[in-house]
Amino acid sequence: MRIVKLYFEEIARIGFKRNLSLDSILNAYFYALHKLKNKDKEMKKLSRLIEEELTAEKIKENAKVSE
Repeated sequence: MRIVKLYFEEIARIGFKRNLSLDSILNAYFYALHKLKNKDKEMKKLSRLIEEELTAEKIKENAKVSE
């Protein structure tokens, strides 16, 4: 109910109602909520990818030095 109130009080009031439907706002809300619920998994995945990239970069640097 709060999201509906936000739509009518804030978004529709300032003129976005022509561009944004209530459905698109709800979809964006649920998408963001899903992302927040899964943020720990995403952060772990990103950390692992960054670590792998840094490790690969160090290996390349060490290979250049040993040549």
